[in-house]
Amino acid sequence: MKNSLGLIVFFFFFQLGNAQSLLDVLTSQQIDTTAVTLSFKGTRIGLGHSIETRDRNTFELSIGQRYWNTPDEESRGFLVDQICTTFALDYAFTDNLTVGSSISTLMTAANVFGKYRLKRQRNNDKLPLSFTFVQTLNYKSEFFDITTTRGSFREKLAYTSQLLVAHKWNDKFTAQLSPTFIHRGSNRFKVDPTNQFAIGVSGRYKLSSHFELFSEYFYQINPLESMETFDAFSLGANWEVSDLLLQFMLTNSRPYSEDLFITSNQLEFNVRNRNMTFGFRATYTFQL
Repeated sequence: MKNSLGLIVFFFFFQLGNAQSLLDVLTSQQIDTTAVTLSFKGTRIGLGHSIETRDRNTFELSIGQRYWNTPDEESRGFLVDQICTTFALDYAFTDNLTVGSSISTLMTAANVFGKYRLKRQRNNDKLPLSFTFVQTLNYKSEFFDITTTRGSFREKLAYTSQLLVAHKWNDKFTAQLSPTFIHRGSNRFKVDPTNQFAIGVSGRYKLSSHFELFSEYFYQINPLESMETFDAFSLGANWEVSDLLLQFMLTNSRPYSEDLFITSNQLEFNVRNRNMTFGFRATYTFQL
């Protein structure tokens, strides 16, 4: 009886010690309530990347299309004359690191990128900003006007580096600044710079828990010399349906890769233009 009582007392204190250790572990793993989350609904705003990265072991599969007419040429379709389609797959190795790849039908372009969150905005922070770095490598076999093929593999590459800086003002409004550097392996015309600089300004405004508006504008600091180009602009809406994010927008940009949609837009954003581009993207998120 005394041995049984001793075992019971020992077991009680042993369990009490384990409970205390478990409590310490749970306390140390509590969610950081000071971190500002969901600055944007998706990892992309419209044309370009947002500061958002997904949780570890998360896949994002997206399919996008852009439609436009060519009123100065013979019509080729029933409703729209031309379509550009892209398929993209992103994977989050950690909460802060995401890599992805995509391919689009316009100019047979393939794209890979790495995205790392440097700092997350926090409440009562002395610097209430979020910082994310994006490095993109794009391969395309043709020039923008699709009249001349490129030479060596190195000449077909373009590199885009972006530092994304965002501030979430409240639950409804977020603004982002995107300083951008672009380097191309080759140009069709020697007068065009191989290094270009641009800065993007974008924002989103939440109307409800599942619906929001967004807009983007990219200003070219040193545009191309061989042709007249216009700054990229987009205006659209996101609609969230469970794990599916649907995106609709109007833009003057047709390609998907950063080195093209920022520097090579030959159309001014004007809703009266009959060849204005309409874009649609569906993004599905799933966790391993």
